[in-house]
Amino acid sequence: MARLTPDQWAAARVKWEADPVLTFAEMGRALGVSEAAVRQRAKAESWMKVGVMRGIVERAHIKADAKLRPNFEGEVQKAGAMTAAEDIRADVIERHRADWAEHRTHFGIADIAADFDVGKRAKISAEMLKIRQQGEREAYGLDAVQQSSAPSSPDWTALIRPARPAE
Repeated sequence: MARLTPDQWAAARVKWEADPVLTFAEMGRALGVSEAAVRQRAKAESWMKVGVMRGIVERAHIKADAKLRPNFEGEVQKAGAMTAAEDIRADVIERHRADWAEHRTHFGIADIAADFDVGKRAKISAEMLKIRQQGEREAYGLDAVQQSSAPSSPDWTALIRPARPAE
């Protein structure tokens, strides 16, 4: 069996992680190596199927949501996990909007224009609010876009370079 280059292994990883049904045996046949070799490499480098990771993340969000709401399990049974999760995130968005409305009441445009120090405090306060809310958006997955770093259909010819001749 051929010894694969690091580039070939990297391409194999992209292909395997992007394809939810591709097995180690199939990957080994495609590469000309044993299933055990692919399995060992995958274990050593912590390969993970994109779909599997997405499911783990979704279940983790559900568990975290359950800790936030005492009756979350009942909500899930009545309305479904998606509706309950959406409600929690809608609460966060509403709170963020209320935060900005409060900022606006404390720092009116006329007050900022009249006093430079008020403008500085308004700016610092707005930056702090933005940082806090960005952290919450990340924690609640509000900006998460489900995308993979792998192309939808990797092109083997573009990903694998020919091996260099032995010297």
